[in-house]
Amino acid sequence: MKFKQSDLFGGQGLVEIEDLFQQQPLAPFREALFCRLEPGGRVGAHRQEHYAELVLIASGQGTALVQGEQRALMPGSLIRLPLGHSLELHNDGSEWLSYFIIKA
Repeated sequence: MKFKQSDLFGGQGLVEIEDLFQQQPLAPFREALFCRLEPGGRVGAHRQEHYAELVLIASGQGTALVQGEQRALMPGSLIRLPLGHSLELHNDGSEWLSYFIIKA
């Protein structure tokens, strides 16, 4: 299942999202998503309230704010988000920022 979301979590721009599990979770994982954030786009700050999350950058460049701490994003970057942690993503490059989200 694929869908598009504009201004996600109060951010800016378009995010394309694909549900890799197609709504059939595989315990202990709740979701596996492939996402693409358009150039200049931003996913607004949001807190992990229900599931811990891993974010793996597949392609593109950007920055993340994790608990207010800035981190550079490039292919292979991994962001670990325990429950209660906040995340904001910025696509600083001229290409789409592609990443996987795994929730457990």
